[in-house]
Amino acid sequence: MSDSPTRVLISGDHSTYHGGSAAVIEAIRHLLRGENVTLTSPGEPFDVLLVNGEGSMHHDSSECVAKMARIEAAQMLGKKTGLINAVWQENSGRFDTILRRLDILTLRGPASAKDLHDRHGIAAFHHPDLSLFAPLTACAPKVDYGGAAVVTDYFDHVFGGFVRSTSGPLARLPYFDLAAHGWSDAIATLATASAVVTGRHHVMYAALRARVPFVLLEANTHKLQDLLDAAGVTLPICRTQAEVLAALQHIGLNRRIYDQLFDWAASQSPPDLLRMTEAQPLARTQGASR
Repeated sequence: MSDSPTRVLISGDHSTYHGGSAAVIEAIRHLLRGENVTLTSPGEPFDVLLVNGEGSMHHDSSECVAKMARIEAAQMLGKKTGLINAVWQENSGRFDTILRRLDILTLRGPASAKDLHDRHGIAAFHHPDLSLFAPLTACAPKVDYGGAAVVTDYFDHVFGGFVRSTSGPLARLPYFDLAAHGWSDAIATLATASAVVTGRHHVMYAALRARVPFVLLEANTHKLQDLLDAAGVTLPICRTQAEVLAALQHIGLNRRIYDQLFDWAASQSPPDLLRMTEAQPLARTQGASR
């Protein structure tokens, strides 16, 4: 093996979106730190392209198409390529050749791995969202909710985007906006709540790290189910405000399930991205998890 450091280019940086996406990039950088790796910037030479898929790799979305095009271009240059930390759902077969050429392929949970296997015949490793492994700094909460339940925005299938409740029981709960928080203070802030109602994937992970129960509203992909399946727990994913209120009333009864989920999260080890970038292509025949 050469003594020269492996030059890694990270693509798919969504840090400006909200604190959860920033935490993912910080986690990737943290996991890649080492004497045999140097991180490069766009336009500089690189040996490995690592694309952070996050929540965009579904339904042939424009961002999904763009990320796969970047991977294909790097493959054509003879570079090693990786798609990591990705949801995967209901994409067409147009990417199959690119996927099979990947040196690194990891998804965010069993639902994504099953979709990739069933639709494309490709097995992939999966791990929790990398925000679970982002370093935290001690900080005071921006807001002290005093043990109240809070609510975030959620995906509305009619409008085709994220919305905030302006009427009904959810509108009366204190509102938490992940875009207004860094990752560490988001977790510290949510730790002052008794529960969080959310359709946001990274708010779910922030609540997980704060060990605060959450009630989930259906998202635009199976990214919420990815976590529940990986942890082996069953919690409702709600479609209506009435279902949310019922789930809030059952949080106490489900406390054992939440504690099981929190303990599972605390026991997880991060993927060894440094080893993976230096290793031979992953053996897809080893299955869809590790």
